Amino acid sequence: MLTRNIPGLLIAMISVLMPIAGNTAANVVLQGNVTEQTCAASAGSDNFSVDLGSWAAKTLNGATGKVSAEKPFSIKLEGCPAVAISIIFTGKGADGSSDLLAIDSGTDVAKNVAIELLNSDMSRLGVSEASKPVTADANGNAIFNFYARYISTASQISAGQANASSVFTLNYN
Repeated sequence: MLTRNIPGLLIAMISVLMPIAGNTAANVVLQGNVTEQTCAASAGSDNFSVDLGSWAAKTLNGATGKVSAEKPFSIKLEGCPAVAISIIFTGKGADGSSDLLAIDSGTDVAKNVAIELLNSDMSRLGVSEASKPVTADANGNAIFNFYARYISTASQISAGQANASSVFTLNYN
């Protein structure tokens, strides 16, 4: 196994006692892993765009939660250790739902629309949640398949640009 968890009193779990108002105390627990190697994004998987297409407003109007067709995208990793790996997408959450990516602000932007990310099994992947884990193959390669689609956040939407951005990080389990 290429990943080592260093338990207890060493690095992975450090408890710090700090005084709080009078004689009470609180514990702060810091956790992590020390890995011998990490993955790298393959060419084309480090900075890319997913084209969600153009959709008529009527596609998403009428009820909260109406969705466009999903668009597939993949993230390919190389040089990975033989452990379970998940991806966490971060970005600004949509008003009323931190699970959805907010549309970038600006002029001429769509209103009451967000972007929903989905795992390969079509289950919702909320912003800042870990994806379904994947284990690298014998060559250290791992492929994550995802989907993205527009979703209405109110019964009436307004047409406009509907772009969002996200950063992904790797989580080694």
